[in-house]
Amino acid sequence: MTGYNADITITNPGPTTWTSWSATFTSPLTVSSIWNGIYQSTGSGHQVSNETWNGTVAPGSSVTFGITGVGDSRQATPSTCRVNNNNCTVGSTVTIPETPTSTVPGSPTTTVPAIPTTLPMLPTGPTNVPYSPYVDATNWPTSDLVQTAAARSTRELTLAFIVSGSTPCRASWGGYYDRDAKFMTAQIAALRAAGGDVIMSFGGAANQELALTCTTVQALADEYQAVIDAYQLTSIDFDIEGAATNDTASVQRRSAAIAILQQRARAANRKLDVTLTLPVMPYGLTPDGLSVVRSAVNAGVVLSSVNIMTMDYGLGSATGKMGIWAIEAATATHNQIAPLYPTLSSAQRYGLVGVIPMIGQNDILGEIFTLADATYVRSQATTLGLARIAIWSASRDQPCPEGPNTRAQDNCSSVAAPAGAFSKALAGA
Repeated sequence: MTGYNADITITNPGPTTWTSWSATFTSPLTVSSIWNGIYQSTGSGHQVSNETWNGTVAPGSSVTFGITGVGDSRQATPSTCRVNNNNCTVGSTVTIPETPTSTVPGSPTTTVPAIPTTLPMLPTGPTNVPYSPYVDATNWPTSDLVQTAAARSTRELTLAFIVSGSTPCRASWGGYYDRDAKFMTAQIAALRAAGGDVIMSFGGAANQELALTCTTVQALADEYQAVIDAYQLTSIDFDIEGAATNDTASVQRRSAAIAILQQRARAANRKLDVTLTLPVMPYGLTPDGLSVVRSAVNAGVVLSSVNIMTMDYGLGSATGKMGIWAIEAATATHNQIAPLYPTLSSAQRYGLVGVIPMIGQNDILGEIFTLADATYVRSQATTLGLARIAIWSASRDQPCPEGPNTRAQDNCSSVAAPAGAFSKALAGA
């Protein structure tokens, strides 16, 4: 009994509308992560305040935030609580006495508009390549999707990663949050309200993709479907890398399950775009990666794109080459898939290839994707009519507090580039 997840709901009893809120509570447990709120330790307890998009709460309405705690879950119930500097009653929900609210010093006071941020238009058309950067959803601090989209020159984000959780064949966010925990639900809704949307990505380098733990095609299809239904998805991505690329049984199981998903979507007259994301070298997809594509096509899966991870090649000095290698890899992939799409023209095959560089310092020392590389990739991608551009990752598109360095980090690029500069260049903004 060393941890717990909890959704905490607070209700505004009136008579006035909150334009911000802040909840403080005491508990011996350590808060390790949070969603739908901004957390800080108060020394004697914990404080959670609103995100930019969920600060307004009308009288009689409620707002929910969630926390993951570390410690004895039998001590999870807070012993005291205050909301907007008023005492509240701890129960299945937090009840606040019907008294006028006052703002806790230091808490947000800005009125949040119904659509909090104006998002840029996502480019469309055969020569305007869409830009949909990855967001590491379980990275800390949790990203504000609306602000991230606006700051990263897009209205479409790729959320990563849905994997198998502690229960086999049960979807979770990064192994942390069960698919029924409603993690990111409010954030996705806010992004859609602002005119944006998400692509949900299954897999990734860590943990296990669901096809590795679901033992039947039907069970796998149903688990994917549960995630699609929970988040009302119209675009899903499968990031297959590492040992998963050469696990033949899981590759075939996944392809068959995806085909079922698309059959269900067509029967219900719903859109379901499917993309594959795979490791690559400048000379093209690895043999295992190409087999993943072949398996999907043979199963009848309609792919919107084959996205290649143009990063971490391990080929020695890469100074000035990362952008060139990315486009070389795209061209090689375009050539490799020709036998799988014999009726498509060269331009149509380029329209099935997406590129995903790791901006700034890559995991391999000496591999640095620069702003010049970004400008080159955007230019060539537009000329070739590629399917999409993404990056790993949106949170890395900012300078590090300590300045340029040689470490690949989760929340900065490790190079001298202003916040959002890579996204601006790659989006063609």
